[in-house]
Amino acid sequence: EPLPISGPVAQVFKSYLLLKTCVCLLFAGLMSVLLIGLQCKIWSLFFVLTFLLNYIPEIGAMASALLMVPAIMFDGHLSMETRLANLVWLVIMGTAFKIFTGNVVEVQMYATQGGQFMRMHPVIIMALIMLFDALFGVTGMFLAVPTMAAVKYYLVSTDMPGNILHPLLIFIEGDETGPHKNHVDQKRITDVSPQENAPLMPVDASAVEMAPGRGNEP
Repeated sequence: EPLPISGPVAQVFKSYLLLKTCVCLLFAGLMSVLLIGLQCKIWSLFFVLTFLLNYIPEIGAMASALLMVPAIMFDGHLSMETRLANLVWLVIMGTAFKIFTGNVVEVQMYATQGGQFMRMHPVIIMALIMLFDALFGVTGMFLAVPTMAAVKYYLVSTDMPGNILHPLLIFIEGDETGPHKNHVDQKRITDVSPQENAPLMPVDASAVEMAPGRGNEP
């Protein structure tokens, strides 16, 4: 039987998968445009492979690039000089695209678009990915961000003393206003939830008083 997961934690994992999918689409699109420029006729196949493999952090992008090498080098309708030049362009531009999408776009998306619990400093995110990679391998790299977001959720939701919680939030978010932002977010959630879940109370007609000045009207 699967372990029970609270609603906010499940939402964190959904947000992570959505953002990761956007990054995979961006990287696959950039690599496909590069392959079109290098006159590779099976670029559409590599679009699908790159999109799927990029869900595996770091290793997936390298695996997709290695699969592209034979398609570039064994392209018979191009001369050997052109194939070697295309291979150099593939290595240079592929590395640039991976750094741009993985270390800039992806990290910034997690920090700015991931919601309250995925609001973490980019350096912290990179450190977490490397730490989870060392501890759990490829699976750990994939689960690093949502796991830390779930930990942050439980930190904010519990009655932890402020002298312990506030330094942790400042460290995780890299922002001195982090504790205040989380307090405002939590207050907004607690203010909205009771109003949405409040039952409708029946109105007692005998308790309704007539408005002043209208009692003597026929």
